[in-house]
Amino acid sequence: MSMVKAAVRYAQVSCLSFVVNIGLTIFLHEVCAVPEEIAFAVAIVVVFLMNFTAMRHYIYKGSSGPLGGQFATFAVSSIGFRGTEYLGFLVLHSWLGFDYRVVVVGVTGVSAGVKFLYYKFVFERFLRRPVRQSDITTDDSA
Repeated sequence: MSMVKAAVRYAQVSCLSFVVNIGLTIFLHEVCAVPEEIAFAVAIVVVFLMNFTAMRHYIYKGSSGPLGGQFATFAVSSIGFRGTEYLGFLVLHSWLGFDYRVVVVGVTGVSAGVKFLYYKFVFERFLRRPVRQSDITTDDSA
């Protein structure tokens, strides 16, 4: 899959993640009377699982690595990002009193920008690494 196609799919999933994040947070709080802090935490977990599935099966369709290893790698980065998002939510909403809807939009938007820069660094670093013999596959059937 081309990098452009993967980038378009990443943008699609990011937009869907944003809608699910804010929509689920508002639904849980407004309709189900769940406290804002718990509603946002539930939304973060749902989006986390959704994003892993999307990355494995939609953005990077050719993903053939072991599920557990890929999940662990994804989880380490995501936990850091999601934890930071939740901390930002707590600071801005619970401690400083900003409206939770505005905070969800702001925190999610800033996080998306930081993730974009992070993944750009990770992938550029990966592309610059030397190719090892074990990275090259040969087709002996030709």
